[in-house]
Amino acid sequence: MKNFNKKNEKIPFEYPRSFLENIVVNSPVGIIMTDYNFIIKYMNAIAIDIHKIKQEEYFSKDIKLTDYIIEPEKIINIKEPLISEKENNICITYEIPHNNDRRTIRVKVNLARDEYYNPVGGFFYICEDVTEVKKLREKAYEIEKFETLHNMIVTYNHEINNIISVIMGRIEMLLRRFSPQDKNYESIGEIYDSTKKLSEIVKKIKEIKKIKTKEYVNGIKMIDINNT
Repeated sequence: MKNFNKKNEKIPFEYPRSFLENIVVNSPVGIIMTDYNFIIKYMNAIAIDIHKIKQEEYFSKDIKLTDYIIEPEKIINIKEPLISEKENNICITYEIPHNNDRRTIRVKVNLARDEYYNPVGGFFYICEDVTEVKKLREKAYEIEKFETLHNMIVTYNHEINNIISVIMGRIEMLLRRFSPQDKNYESIGEIYDSTKKLSEIVKKIKEIKKIKTKEYVNGIKMIDINNT
């Protein structure tokens, strides 16, 4: 074996192709390469798995990445800005169908290039399944939204109940001043009943455990206060 003197002689070092291929094959993220028409030329195992592509489809025929995406235009729209090099890379998120549900994939896309950094007629993708991350974010948003709603409910409950208590107390005093035969007794009684219903509505709002909406009018939604 040649004995190199590291101080006096520069040692050329290149990653062997097998080593680079090993990085791609065993990468913890999905790696995809397609031509300009989005026909898949290569996918590592993770990319195949997260896109739910059957092995026999991948190995037996030319398949397009866009065929597996719910909104293929999200991928198609990257073509012009990347080929024209208006953009160096583009990050997008798209969804794929899976077991009557959807999986969310986040992708960073570049032009595929050779070792001299020349474009080689296709796109290079680094992708990951962010479905669970998206669900966690949505859950965090729902928690934040509920906490905001809860704070509003506590405020409304306190402020409105104070007013309702005053109104109902005054109405009860009025009712004592009139006999049931008095012409104003029934009208005052209706006001009392309506105020009592308002108090019950405030109580229902206070007991909301989960935000659920229902149709109100013209596409406008309202919180279903009966969902407690």
